Amino acid sequence: MIREATRSDLIAFYGRLPPMTVHALVSVSTDDEPRGVAGYFVKGGSAVAFSNQKSTPKREAVEGAKRLINMLRNLAVDVYAGIDGDGRVLRHFGFEPYTSDVWKLKK
Repeated sequence: MIREATRSDLIAFYGRLPPMTVHALVSVSTDDEPRGVAGYFVKGGSAVAFSNQKSTPKREAVEGAKRLINMLRNLAVDVYAGIDGDGRVLRHFGFEPYTSDVWKLKK
């Protein structure tokens, strides 16, 4: 199940609260244990998207990514994401290369 992340979800997933305010979704197991967190935080007037997964089923990860992209597209600021891998997933969801290791969401 995908839902908005709570402070408790973030602590359960990361072991502590992130050092910044985040707006995030969480994938939880049937026991309500976080399996993945995806969202964004604002830094320097731009949004930085992130995603961390442990054991999220692929179908649920795709659903969460689509919901996250909808959140990001409604922001009035540019959205960036660090690349991990070849960028195929970022490209699929509408990001394009900005620098060698940072991608930007197309408007």
